[in-house]
Amino acid sequence: MHRTWLLGLVFGLVTHGSAVSKLACKDAKPILPNGDFETGSLAPWLVLFSAPNLLDAGPKFSYNVTSPGYKSQYAFTVTDKSAAPFVEVDIGQIDVPVCAGRRYKLSAQVFIKGPATSDQLLQLYADQKLVAEAREGYVKKSPNKWRQLEGMFTASAASVPVQVTMRTTKLVDGEWGVDDVVIVPA
Repeated sequence: MHRTWLLGLVFGLVTHGSAVSKLACKDAKPILPNGDFETGSLAPWLVLFSAPNLLDAGPKFSYNVTSPGYKSQYAFTVTDKSAAPFVEVDIGQIDVPVCAGRRYKLSAQVFIKGPATSDQLLQLYADQKLVAEAREGYVKKSPNKWRQLEGMFTASAASVPVQVTMRTTKLVDGEWGVDDVVIVPA
């Protein structure tokens, strides 16, 4: 009888282990390090992709942690005056620790400056899925101002990639900014 009870307990823990692990999992504080870029550096963010190449575009195309930010000292910005037909900069953090199966909100303060006819875009990805995006119409509502962009995702593993994409497909002089990138449990 004792063995049957013990076997049942072990089987229950194994079959319901995901529920136990969800309760035992604790989120880091903050979940996304340097999401506000207040270290004055991009690290631990990485530039995942850049077109045009900084060396090819010269001084008319740049990206960096710059000042001022959204209600803070720093933000990540992309400036394009290169008249390139396609511009994209992706930054990301590869292994953001989260709790598998838990639902999260990813939010950021963003701005897009450029002509109203531009095809500028700013996207937030989490766990390799598009969570939220801002297009030129979003900008027309509040041009040249910081706005909150947010979306939800469910973590598929104990660590997920997070990415911010800034892109245009027309010849424009434009600027994009992102600051206060935050992940919180939903």
